Amino acid sequence: MDHRSDLRLLREAVMSIHPQPFVHCSLATWRQAVRKLWLGLPDMTREARIIAYAELLALIGDGHTVLRLQEVAGFTRYPLQFQLCQDGLIITAIEESEQWALGGKVLSLGDWPIPLAYARVRTCVSSDNLMGERLGVAEALAIPQVAWFYGLAEPAHPLRLGVRGQDGEERVVKVAVSSSPVTQLHSPTPLANTWTYDPSGALMYVRYAQVRDEPTRSLAAFWTEVFRAIEEYKAEKLIIDMRSNAGGDNRLNRSLVHAILRHDRINQWGRLFVFIGRETFSAACNGVVELERHTRALFVGEPTGGRPNHYGETNLVHLPDCDATISIASVWWQFSDPFDDRPWVAPDIDAPQLRLDVLTGRDRALEECRQYQPREQGYQEYPLRLSSAQNTWRARMARWELRWEEDFFHMALSSERSTETENTP
Repeated sequence: MDHRSDLRLLREAVMSIHPQPFVHCSLATWRQAVRKLWLGLPDMTREARIIAYAELLALIGDGHTVLRLQEVAGFTRYPLQFQLCQDGLIITAIEESEQWALGGKVLSLGDWPIPLAYARVRTCVSSDNLMGERLGVAEALAIPQVAWFYGLAEPAHPLRLGVRGQDGEERVVKVAVSSSPVTQLHSPTPLANTWTYDPSGALMYVRYAQVRDEPTRSLAAFWTEVFRAIEEYKAEKLIIDMRSNAGGDNRLNRSLVHAILRHDRINQWGRLFVFIGRETFSAACNGVVELERHTRALFVGEPTGGRPNHYGETNLVHLPDCDATISIASVWWQFSDPFDDRPWVAPDIDAPQLRLDVLTGRDRALEECRQYQPREQGYQEYPLRLSSAQNTWRARMARWELRWEEDFFHMALSSERSTETENTP
């Protein structure tokens, strides 16, 4: 069978669907990568071909041009979940027999220290920016086929992880592909849009989890309900939590923006807060930009996983030979200024994901809002605000770099093996 047919289809889809595929990657670099893969395809397994196609799409440099490995038929998962915090990779779910490692800091995968494993796996992750990349790498590390492709584990062998447990002890755990029940550090974040009122702080908290209408309630009706409650309770502050919002239909954000603009008491610096983070993507990021442009919202958390201006939409193309589906971006969504080249919308108030916060359930963003005192001079309105943001985001990039520890690079395999638990297979 000619395994090159899928590569032809992928190449044609990128060239014909994507409006500007070579903004972040040069045409010469793309052609060189295609040619290298073309030569190697006949000797590659199905799994290797699929991950190689994911690498090709990741070169394009946007999160909507992607091969989602976690959705590929036949690709499995370790009974594991990871979260890549600002200060390290931690285990947020693991099979019940290895609960000692829950919440532990991962020091190595196979023979690879985490910084080097990250550098290898990131090549198959499509993203708009570094925050989206971190989210994608944490997801990809739990896929056995990815671990095999990058040499983190051997096929048919368990994945070996060097872990520093919450007790400070460093041990090794081996995790095999299985359907074993997992224990989670925290309950999953609900996908529904919900609101609660806290009378102690006259605070309305809204989890804006998806930019979609519900079967029994439109998004416009949801926001009408929220602002009716704000009036009923005489709320003084509004928090809109978009940290887990990966998008939907960006046209539906308008009802939120209009509701805020009609409410002068809430639409003030220090009364209106929007939580953002690495999962804030696509239509959710468009919503963030609309709030930045039209309201007096202060942004709290981490930079968004999407760009203010980005290539979006989902155009699915099936690759029949390897039985995988890719998505190609087809629309340039310019919700911000045409000269806005920021990789993300950065927070006004930093609240990074830190390991200790995740372990204890501490919500640093919520704490920052509760204790926030408005500045006398206020903040700049858009577009002056945008000019200031563009001048400062590059200087602040260092704040969002991953903080790898020195000892990541000094893990001795002999010492790892000597600390393996007795029940490790």
